[in-house]
Amino acid sequence: MNIELCKNSTENSLCVIKSTYLCHHREFSLQQEQQLFKMGIDLERFRAIIGRFAGGDPSRHAKLPKMASLVITLMNCHVSISVKLCLVALLVICGTVERNPGPKVGRASTSTALGIDLATKDNILGINEKLDDIIFALEYVQKKLDSLQMRLENIEDDVPVLDEQLQENSTKVEPVRIIKQPVSISLMANDTLTLTCEASGFPYPSYQWFRTVIEEVNGKPQHKSLKINNGTDKVLEIPDVSDYDTALYICRVHNRISFQNSSWVKVDVISKHEPPKIEVQPRSQTVEVGKPIRLICEATGTPTPLYQWYRMEQHIADENNSVLHWDKARLTDEALYVCKVYNKHGEVWTEIVEVNVIPKGPPVIMRQPTSVDCVVGDKVVFTCEVRGKEPLYYQWFKDGKKLAGENKKELCFKESQHRDRGEYECQIRNANGGVTSQPVRLMFMNCGLPPPEPQHATDKVALVIANEEYRSEVRLHAPGRDAKTIHRILTEQCGFKVVSLIDLTKEEMWTAVHAFCDLLGKGVYGLFYFAGHGFDANGQSYLVPVDARSAYGIEHCLCAQSILEEMQKQNTGLNVMLLDICRTQNEYIRDAPVKTYKPEVKGNTVFGYASSFTTGAFEVSNAENGIFMKYLKKHLANDEKVTVMLDRVIAEVSHDPDAKERQFPEVKSDLREYRTLRDPIKCTGHTKEFHIRRQKWALVNQVPIDSPVCVKISLDLGSETIHVIVKMSFYAEFSNVLWIDVHVEDPGTTSQCKVKIQDFPPELDVSIKYLDRQYGNTVCDPRHTHQTINNKILRATVKNIQKLYGPLRLSIALDVTHRGKVFCAKHPFSLPEPLIAKSQIFKRRPVEQSYPLT
Repeated sequence: MNIELCKNSTENSLCVIKSTYLCHHREFSLQQEQQLFKMGIDLERFRAIIGRFAGGDPSRHAKLPKMASLVITLMNCHVSISVKLCLVALLVICGTVERNPGPKVGRASTSTALGIDLATKDNILGINEKLDDIIFALEYVQKKLDSLQMRLENIEDDVPVLDEQLQENSTKVEPVRIIKQPVSISLMANDTLTLTCEASGFPYPSYQWFRTVIEEVNGKPQHKSLKINNGTDKVLEIPDVSDYDTALYICRVHNRISFQNSSWVKVDVISKHEPPKIEVQPRSQTVEVGKPIRLICEATGTPTPLYQWYRMEQHIADENNSVLHWDKARLTDEALYVCKVYNKHGEVWTEIVEVNVIPKGPPVIMRQPTSVDCVVGDKVVFTCEVRGKEPLYYQWFKDGKKLAGENKKELCFKESQHRDRGEYECQIRNANGGVTSQPVRLMFMNCGLPPPEPQHATDKVALVIANEEYRSEVRLHAPGRDAKTIHRILTEQCGFKVVSLIDLTKEEMWTAVHAFCDLLGKGVYGLFYFAGHGFDANGQSYLVPVDARSAYGIEHCLCAQSILEEMQKQNTGLNVMLLDICRTQNEYIRDAPVKTYKPEVKGNTVFGYASSFTTGAFEVSNAENGIFMKYLKKHLANDEKVTVMLDRVIAEVSHDPDAKERQFPEVKSDLREYRTLRDPIKCTGHTKEFHIRRQKWALVNQVPIDSPVCVKISLDLGSETIHVIVKMSFYAEFSNVLWIDVHVEDPGTTSQCKVKIQDFPPELDVSIKYLDRQYGNTVCDPRHTHQTINNKILRATVKNIQKLYGPLRLSIALDVTHRGKVFCAKHPFSLPEPLIAKSQIFKRRPVEQSYPLT
């Protein structure tokens, strides 16, 4: 560091002075001339300066080589002490220094310790004597430096770092720049005022806060800035504010290079209380894609109210101003919005407003008309719901011919007649183009036609997938409950063999689909149900797996049409695809070409969507089911054609108060025969396949152990052995989710006994809670120790069973109290591969293998 440099430079100076004085008197050497020239020193000017000091004494001109050596040493030194010593030596040799009559060395300042002082030429002493003084002084300084060096040995490791930082900072100069401005604020009396101003710069900035007050000068108000005592930090804090602190505040930030003032901020100290009151309500609006959305809410209150906007009952991050503004509207922005206004003394909500986003280009059909089977004289209404830039023009057609005067979105027959029998469709257009609805039929049940021929299935198989716990999407709450509901109805009322799975990755979804298609066959009814996130693109629907990354695209999801394509290969009797997903557009889809799936048309397929193209499907907080399942469960087991059943669901959803004008289910079908989900099973000619299918289905839903199981655990306490009996019960919540209920059946002679289960394989996702048997297995708080231990059940929910490799191994742990002492015990327990793990249809990964407990 600098001390070491100083010490080395002092030693060098001492050597130079000795050597140059004792050297022969001669002119500059060639090497000296080159060094002086490189330093930018004019040789002739240097000779003239020496001559001026020499005062015409020819003998002193002979000292030029010594002077040159001293100057070279002087210019190469980087420490001020070395420079000073070299300069003194130079002056001594030039004869411009006089001895101080005091002592040579003492405890005085550096100049006194050197024993020298500037003087006139008349008091010049001999060179030898002055050289002795210089040598003595240098030796003294060298001793002082040695002493200082010893004191710095304890921080030797920090010296290189500090020296490097000093060298770096010595060349780094940065003017002041404010990077965070203070913000105006309203607060109550006796609160603490906090204002923050942050700045960058080097040397590091200093802060000074000011407040502006109004004073009268000559009868006129004048603004006066007052420096705030202790306001010298980037954070200004004033506790226990009062009306006196109501003012304008500013912060001045400065360093030795520059300064900058922050923006003025207003501080209002409020002594009265007033809850918020909305003065201006936001208004519903319809905007075109790409146009701005602007919702305004204005409110008063003391202190100044705060705002928070909500979309579909979920708060919108960072939207906490009185104005909700987006520069470009997207189709996904269509929703219901509301704003909460609040302060310390209350909160109030605005009216719920609706934002409709219409697409560019031709109109988009949101709800297709549906076919009707009716009795002569019944009222029939065909409806076509459309979104698009207005004005919109409608035109209905029958059997390809225009119906005069029928130019509204509804085609109504107050009393239908035989002549109305036929096929209808609607054309809608605007300034950007047109679109035509799907054709629908009006049929009469008593028109003399024979009744529909009864149908049957060779078997019925269903795959139900519900995804909730997404890694990069909003967590859903209804899919799991909806999956349980449809599983129960299909199993108990429709005779389906159902495999229900929850929270699958893309790879696991494909594996499940292929295993499901393997169970299909000729004449089998296949039903696929999915609940979770989804979207539409290029006329196809995509299902989002739980492991989809953020900003996912088509390549990260499963296409519903590809699933139908696999089902059609099995020559099934009926294919039903029920998709409880949103069908909004995905803004992250790339422009790369996308594979288009074209399942074979066989007249046996029905698509039931929970939403129409560009619209969403919704769930209501704390509701038993999502909107679509709420009505699907009422009609799913109806003994009527599948398309008619779904039409009833659509009609009821359209009247739901939570879904009206928001969710538009849709049916797409090429089903020609009158098939229902309750058609009987006749396996004649397919008996072998039927039994194989039955065995495979039973395998994936089987808990491979008789439940409940009593486990006897013995604790050897040395002087005696005590026995505790633990009861375990096993239930399948889904085909890949296992419930394990555990409680102490017989605590033996213990005064207190607690049971836990632990050490599950790491690939499983396990959550544990307590149930109270006294109150119908409701969840109870394990912290409530006043509950009797025999009335508490420990329930472990074990998910991701499909990832299990081998038996399910775990440990039963006991904490028992016996005769005032606490003892612990652990007992291993192994359950053969349960549920879907038994089927071995999922790929195994070594990193997910479980291991036996020791």
